[in-house]
Amino acid sequence: MDILGAEKKTGKPLGNDIRENKITLPLIYALKQADKRDARRVIRMIKSKADKQELKEIVAFVEAQGGIKYASAKANEYGEKALRTLDRYPETPYKTSLIELVNFVTTRDR
Repeated sequence: MDILGAEKKTGKPLGNDIRENKITLPLIYALKQADKRDARRVIRMIKSKADKQELKEIVAFVEAQGGIKYASAKANEYGEKALRTLDRYPETPYKTSLIELVNFVTTRDR
């Protein structure tokens, strides 16, 4: 989310995870899909505390390699699995809260 999301909606500055050297699923996927040379270049930018322009390059790289699409699909897959698991339980305020949490996490603006 912090790769493409709006700061006002996510509560995090764009690229904050990258700045903090947090390797997230979209980045992992993108690095695995990319040419080794490109992947090494991105890793160097991250390690050297990427500046604003480099952050934009990293975001473009992640998006071009399908990292956003992949992570979004995985979030939806696990969200659906969680909702199916909750189907077996009776309707309670707790179940409703869990359903709302799953929906919030998987559908909030990115």
